[in-house]
Amino acid sequence: MDSRSRSSDPEYENARAHAEQRFYLSSIRWMEKLVEDAKRLHLDPIADLHAHLDKVATAAWAGQPVPAEPLPSVSPDIIVDLVTLCADYISADLIAFSALMHRSQVANSQAVIELEKRATELLQETHRRKWTPNITEILKLFPGSSQIEEAWSFVRERTREFVRDTLEPSLWFGVDQTRVNVSEVRKATDSSSRATIEAFILKIAETGRKISRTEIWLAAGYSDKTEFERFQRDDARTTRTARKNFTRVLNLSPESFIELLDRLKR
Repeated sequence: MDSRSRSSDPEYENARAHAEQRFYLSSIRWMEKLVEDAKRLHLDPIADLHAHLDKVATAAWAGQPVPAEPLPSVSPDIIVDLVTLCADYISADLIAFSALMHRSQVANSQAVIELEKRATELLQETHRRKWTPNITEILKLFPGSSQIEEAWSFVRERTREFVRDTLEPSLWFGVDQTRVNVSEVRKATDSSSRATIEAFILKIAETGRKISRTEIWLAAGYSDKTEFERFQRDDARTTRTARKNFTRVLNLSPESFIELLDRLKR
């Protein structure tokens, strides 16, 4: 289904407009949170630059090396909030796109192909129009945030899971997406546990160590991912024991987690 067909459908275009508006309003609140975080750390790029130049001049005058100072890094929670904004924007469009194909009576198999194509287009568009400009703003205030771009993989993962686990089954069974409650549909990809997991992965990445979700459930003492995936999507079937085990691991400091992981791999 080409862009001309999409733009000629008023319901789809209206849904797109609402998605843009929601992103815009949410991004304002996100930006306010980012600025507040910078103020909390007393960050002033100009003042910091002058202070650094003073230290360089003092060190040079004394014939000493310039002392290295760690650059400020943004909170993982703020990055995960941006992940959620982008994933929600994509989800809203994909729901409207699925409804459009249902109205257009596109064959189920073709609808799935078109949905995957649209998801790929949206990921590219969202990275260019939504993600990159906001990442630029983060780096202006927090130039030490070296692991930010890695977080884009979370948007891709959420989108792929949303398409695979929610939208594609609906298309195969001919469910009209206009009747689907958007907030209910998004629970699988926008859970609070998922956000906690992503923030933890970013926190570990700040140490220079990259980890996967597999390493989290292995560290919690599990041999397969079933319980972890239930916990990640806040599934009602998550047992109290599983929640306790994963929460314990996610509350570890990066150093303690890496130490635990290294012991398990010996």
